[in-house]
Amino acid sequence: MVFITHCLKNVRLKSGTALLAVLLCLLLGTAMPVRAQAEAGRGGTVQVMEAFVHARDSTLLLSASLDIVLPELVDEALHKGIPIFFVAQTRILRERWYWSDRVMAQVQRYYRLSYQPLTDRWRLSVSGERPQSGGGWALGQNFDNLEQALAVLRRIVDWRLANAADFSTQDVYTVEFGLQLDVSQLPRPLQIGMTGQTDWRLGALIDFQWSPSSRPAVARPAAPPAPVHPAPAEPAHEPPASPPVPSRTEAPAATEGAR
Repeated sequence: MVFITHCLKNVRLKSGTALLAVLLCLLLGTAMPVRAQAEAGRGGTVQVMEAFVHARDSTLLLSASLDIVLPELVDEALHKGIPIFFVAQTRILRERWYWSDRVMAQVQRYYRLSYQPLTDRWRLSVSGERPQSGGGWALGQNFDNLEQALAVLRRIVDWRLANAADFSTQDVYTVEFGLQLDVSQLPRPLQIGMTGQTDWRLGALIDFQWSPSSRPAVARPAAPPAPVHPAPAEPAHEPPASPPVPSRTEAPAATEGAR
């Protein structure tokens, strides 16, 4: 009897979770019948346009600019009141020939982008540590529209990485910087419903070399190669026609006429 009751509890819990997943998928328009339509919608991109490291007052700082275009599914989720999370990460590595690269510094920054339908306002919250559910966001700012909030998200200015004294002027370091959509902080039913959907895989990562003894290294995306246009073909020049040479059969006939 106890075994049957325990099974019934498990069935009820699993059924309840599945029902929440279906309801949330229907709310977002991500149910299976419309999945093909969702994937055919507007795609999103994240691209690092520029990133550089510099020292100021014995502190190592990073500044970057990004191009962020939200996918259609993410945009719909935001307008329906579901917050979206991003995480930015920077690592500084020193190469070691005898072992794996040493991590000299590693920092994260977390973003929470949300829309409040009642006030028709947007809010972007920032935290240097991974917030717990329900709070932990250190800073926040309100905006009138989504584009204003994305403009702040697209620019990172003087992000503190480490103490500049921890880095030798004789070494060259590798800096890794990236920003990605953090789906692990979304509601669990929504995570189940987004399985296999590429619109929720949004992010970019770059790396570049930096040395304290050199000028600030600036990383930019590689420009596409210039198109190669084939040279116009020169008109073919035909050699001048040579005068006709009388054949041997015509020469004796002319001699006989002269006689």
